[in-house]
Amino acid sequence: MDDQVPVLNHENYIVVVRHILDWYSGANYGNAIVQTRQFYAENDPDTSELVSTNPVHWQYVYACELPGGSAVVDIVFPENTGIVREYDLVFDACDWNSARYDGSSRYTVSSLGNEIWQHEGLTVTDADGLVTTVTGTVRESFSGCGYGDYQEWAVESVNYTEGGNVVTTELSAVNTHFGYGADCAQNRAVLGGSFTLVSPVTSGNLLDIDTPLIFENTGSSDRLFQAGNLRIRAADGSRIELNADNGESRSVTVSITIDGATDNFSEPWSTWQDSLVLDLDKGG
Repeated sequence: MDDQVPVLNHENYIVVVRHILDWYSGANYGNAIVQTRQFYAENDPDTSELVSTNPVHWQYVYACELPGGSAVVDIVFPENTGIVREYDLVFDACDWNSARYDGSSRYTVSSLGNEIWQHEGLTVTDADGLVTTVTGTVRESFSGCGYGDYQEWAVESVNYTEGGNVVTTELSAVNTHFGYGADCAQNRAVLGGSFTLVSPVTSGNLLDIDTPLIFENTGSSDRLFQAGNLRIRAADGSRIELNADNGESRSVTVSITIDGATDNFSEPWSTWQDSLVLDLDKGG
């Protein structure tokens, strides 16, 4: 008889689901995602150069806090593109704000206030030796009509790691989106997408996460979803599924599968409501 505890089980399903939803909402991502753009805002350049006037293109060169590092920021103001400005940040062993930055990021702001970060091998090492790396696109979106309070955290083709000498958290092939609010005067809420995850929450075991049916409310920004399916699978065959289409407005059906046997029960959405909130600052 195998006494090994299944990776996904009745004792950890609440914590695991919360952890997964916090990735969908952006809450678990570290400072590398949302704070690199602050380098430009909080520092004065050593030199500046007007590269071109059509489009307007400025280049700023910075000295970092310790000798030997460098940072270059190119700012372009494209015309007639719907983009207000683009920031290209290139770091080479640049120490700033108690961390070392390497790699590059592009930060784009649209005329509607939408913000996009595109990271290319960005690595941030903090004072405690925690290393965060990210490649891919992260988008903070607002109402496409320029009005309403809709917000969305969307991640496209992202690979992300955290750790010291040993990587402890790793996300691969991340393509997710989570948002809610009034979009073009139409209230809605949505959560969907897929990724693979290794993290301490499941003792380093690989999880496959996807939404075979996207969670979506139309006509309401409430995250008490009435339809949608979240599937979390481990290599040992254990599985957690959330099915919102259960005829109950304030709960979701949880299915836990272990050794081929499935247990179904109801769980109130309130169990995970704190993870279904977009706070686009709490990721960094």
